[in-house]
Amino acid sequence: MKYLISILSLFVFFSCSNNTNTDKQKSATQIKKRIPPVAKPEIPLKINYDSLDVSVRNQIRVLDSIYGRTPYYTFIDNKKIFIVLKGKFNPDSSYYIKMFEGRFKYGIFGEDLKPILPCIYDKVYNPNLTMLNCMEIKKNNKVGLFNFMSKEILEPQFEYIMPSSQTPTNIAYGFKDKNWYKIESNKNFKLLQTYFSPIDLLKTLSFNVHDVKENLMFNPYNYYGNEGPQAGIGVVIVPSYIERLKIMPEVCDDVILPQQTKYPFGTQEMRCKTDTIKSITDKIISFIVSFYHAGADGRGYVEDSKQIVVYNKESKKFDSKNISHEYESYGSLCKPGGYKFINDSLFEKEESNQTDTTKKARYDFENAYTYKLITKDGEIKELQSRRYYNFTKYVEINEDYFNGCFARFMKEDEVKDSNNVWLSDHLTLDDLDVMVNEIYADYGMKFKTDKWKNYFSQFKWYKPLYDNVDNKLSKIDKKNIETIAKEKQKMKVKENDYVKKRKGVFWGAG
Repeated sequence: MKYLISILSLFVFFSCSNNTNTDKQKSATQIKKRIPPVAKPEIPLKINYDSLDVSVRNQIRVLDSIYGRTPYYTFIDNKKIFIVLKGKFNPDSSYYIKMFEGRFKYGIFGEDLKPILPCIYDKVYNPNLTMLNCMEIKKNNKVGLFNFMSKEILEPQFEYIMPSSQTPTNIAYGFKDKNWYKIESNKNFKLLQTYFSPIDLLKTLSFNVHDVKENLMFNPYNYYGNEGPQAGIGVVIVPSYIERLKIMPEVCDDVILPQQTKYPFGTQEMRCKTDTIKSITDKIISFIVSFYHAGADGRGYVEDSKQIVVYNKESKKFDSKNISHEYESYGSLCKPGGYKFINDSLFEKEESNQTDTTKKARYDFENAYTYKLITKDGEIKELQSRRYYNFTKYVEINEDYFNGCFARFMKEDEVKDSNNVWLSDHLTLDDLDVMVNEIYADYGMKFKTDKWKNYFSQFKWYKPLYDNVDNKLSKIDKKNIETIAKEKQKMKVKENDYVKKRKGVFWGAG
């Protein structure tokens, strides 16, 4: 698989070096499609066991012959234990298999190849990430614990389990049936229904796959004979509470270890961390969590995203939504702006491009805005507006909303040199006309001029019902109509002093 990636990398290199002017004019949508997804766990369909690390080669060959695959192994008290996967492989299936959705069952075997934990679980997690001397185990979407020192099993019954602190101890907290349970583990597990708040842990949340260190698992299949590992061999299956929050991928199976200095493929860094905290109400609190992933492949990549996580102290429920997702080292003309709370319940994010695919883009690249509403119950709802300039519906705007990055690809007959885009820093008068008239159109106003009749007739949502809609406008609408009118008045005699239309160059990946 890794050899195939190398070949593909060469192919991409040569194809990029032979681009023509036509290639430069590809749409932003086409360019975005080239961004690679985060890699899924990989299980080879055919194994060359002679190429595996000699220290585990024979044991894995035996376990695979009996059960199916041995995707991970780790060390407990300097002794190897093997995570074995039991299930039937379809030889026609893809390399990329959904490993933890019930298709396969997992168990644990010792160095002597005797079972420690039977192959009846849907997932086995890294040791010591939630509770000391324990591994989380999952079955039927519930998680439990396996104490690998005492061999005691706390059968899966919780939605997720949280450690008592950033450094796991012999105390953890499990959530089930809308209640928290204190879990203690010495030799035996003890459960006690209790009060627990995860807020303090979330305030200081910081998880980095490279901090797992001695609790790493290892991917034996990333070895290729005498050449050694061709990709990162470290494996981290994130704890169930991070999985529940949906703030980072549930598996990272190609962590490049410090001693792996000469091999190009894999995860160089993957981490999440709480950035900011905001109390919405007495019972609702929100967290902004950042996620960072840097990897090495044919080119290298950086993925940087942020999540908003909301916790309801009363119902003890979490909700989380992505608020930004950016890739670097792949072409992007406009950069994303910031994010902020407009008020206690409304969240705004400035995007690097129009994200609503149901709307016909006015530019090939442009800054745009998305909005999320936090309900009184702590649910996060995406707000959708029929308006192209959706901010006029939710926010009392100022002149900052007219400024930004706006660009169109040049037409073929406009390209005279290396320049291939028209850039501007401000919306045009025509844009502002659309902005103000779509406010009226949103309420069903009948337009008198053919220009606006024809423009809004292209939208299925537009229903011309009223000659006047002034009594339907919100306070925000009225204020924004005034602000737009003032901006138009300033621009009338010197539009390009604001717009600053100029030539520019865009180079997309590929």
